[in-house]
Amino acid sequence: MPNASTQPFRQPQPRANRERKIKCTGERPTCANCVKRSFHCHYDAVVKRRGPDKEPGGRLKPRGGFVSQAPRSMGLNLRVHQARSETTTMLRRVSRVASVVPPSLLRVPGDLDQERLSWWEALYANMPRDRVVQLCDNFLKDCDIWFNFFHRGLFFKSFFAQDMGAHIVYGVMAHMMLLREGHTEDGRKRALSFATEAHRMVTYSLTAGYYEPSLAQTALLLVAFEFQPHAWQNPSRVVSALGFMEGCAKTCLPYWSAPATAHLTPTAAAICAIRREEMRQMCWTLSHLAANSTIWRHLARQPPLCLASADPAKFAELFPPNLFDADRKAPKLYGWSLYCAAIRLWHTALNHVPGVHPSMFVCEQAKELLPVLDSAPCSGSRRYLWQAREWVTAARGHVGDLDNESVQYWFHQQKDALKNFEPSLGNGDRKPRPTYAWWYLMVAYTSLQLSAQYAFVAAEAEGVLNRVLTSLDNIVASSGCNNLKTLCNAVRERNNALKTLRAP
Repeated sequence: MPNASTQPFRQPQPRANRERKIKCTGERPTCANCVKRSFHCHYDAVVKRRGPDKEPGGRLKPRGGFVSQAPRSMGLNLRVHQARSETTTMLRRVSRVASVVPPSLLRVPGDLDQERLSWWEALYANMPRDRVVQLCDNFLKDCDIWFNFFHRGLFFKSFFAQDMGAHIVYGVMAHMMLLREGHTEDGRKRALSFATEAHRMVTYSLTAGYYEPSLAQTALLLVAFEFQPHAWQNPSRVVSALGFMEGCAKTCLPYWSAPATAHLTPTAAAICAIRREEMRQMCWTLSHLAANSTIWRHLARQPPLCLASADPAKFAELFPPNLFDADRKAPKLYGWSLYCAAIRLWHTALNHVPGVHPSMFVCEQAKELLPVLDSAPCSGSRRYLWQAREWVTAARGHVGDLDNESVQYWFHQQKDALKNFEPSLGNGDRKPRPTYAWWYLMVAYTSLQLSAQYAFVAAEAEGVLNRVLTSLDNIVASSGCNNLKTLCNAVRERNNALKTLRAP
């Protein structure tokens, strides 16, 4: 009988044991033991449930969810517990759909738990989990002004725990597919399919009586998607998206008062504060998109839409008197708040405020805002400050508050901005920037307005319009957006009408 002391000692092989790791929480992409031993540590792309997590969310449910952190006095429905779904039906349905188009997921509202889980399964059946994480990370890192209402840390915490609705991720995928693959037909179809499925998921959840603020976040992503140039863009889709967003906001965004969070733990209270800030910035973003819609409708000679997000009487809640002092500590947020204050001027110029003359209010606010924009720190917020000045000029031009020197300075600035805005491709061409199509249209509209009021800048306006239309034509060619082409034709018609009036 061999003695145990004479047997060779069998050292466990951690490297072999880690060939297939199971990712339960997603909070640590690399485990501490592997870091110590300098081993390559990776996890499975598809979660394999076991133990307490065999039922999805069984152990993770109490952690950092959006609605679970809300005070119960707000009247929100509690998050529904997710149950295990049958994946065979969904996977069979996925296999019948072309690879560029995610499956249609809308059913008659029934088992919401099963349906919500099936949305995640269908997403990972069409796209690897690592790819989804990478695209979401790029979206939150490189996002434009429209998407500043997401807190990156809480976004990924909820994502890895599958504590968020899949509709948000579908909305993000729609934007990323359009930005990265929108120059191809398959990329545009894929982006539209993601947006369509996100809309259906939000509608399904609302119909099933499941209300949470994340539904409004997804609806806002869909509004921003409709303002991006794509082949299916048209005014009716934009109006429908704006109306859908405002309906979701009224249903899903409660008013979070400070006393209601007094009984919460410090961690829960901090999360509530972050969520309230997200909601405030969502309102800012919607106000920005509503301002873009007014430019479209003015170019088409149509009256602006009657939107709650464009009502100047409601801006007092979004812009308290001490807003700039409170946000000055965060340079990026400070520039964003100044930008939205400029948007407020634009809406005020278009809409009458009871007891306040629009032109007088715009003039007074512009005099207060312009020095703040000039003295604001540029780190991290340069583009916000630059575009804020654009909206201030548009608002002042709309009410006739610009002098000759200011008009000439604006056209001089536009020539330099348009010249340097688009990166060169090296062959004399410029790279299209479809994300900024709204800015080109705003410059075109302001040029037409100032050219009609100040005849001495007719030549400068002609040069700016030619450069703007060239850039917009490049965007139309790359995106196939007929609606943008129609708006370009409207700009040309109005410019030709002005030249006819000025002709001797």
